[in-house]
Amino acid sequence: MLTKIDAIKIAETYLQNKRSKYDLVLVLDKTKEFEHGWVFFWQSKAFYETLNPLHALGGNGPFIVNKFDGSVFRFGSAHRPEYYLEKYIKIMKENKPFDS
Repeated sequence: MLTKIDAIKIAETYLQNKRSKYDLVLVLDKTKEFEHGWVFFWQSKAFYETLNPLHALGGNGPFIVNKFDGSVFRFGSAHRPEYYLEKYIKIMKENKPFDS
């Protein structure tokens, strides 16, 4: 089982591997822990440091790092994060494939 520190390292690596013209950062004060892992939120570094809406990214849904196997599950951005989290928990409990 992963620790939160392990999950943060995986989340940082995930962001580093995203193709983006922006520097990306985790918004760690918004991280949510739940029974299967952690939900990580992220944003452009410029927005995070300045809060200038001109630097805010859109469509950057949060993602989960699973505490049991370290896998990353990306959320969409069409719905509130709680929608995707509920679906993820249901999938984990029922062991069903994800269908957005």
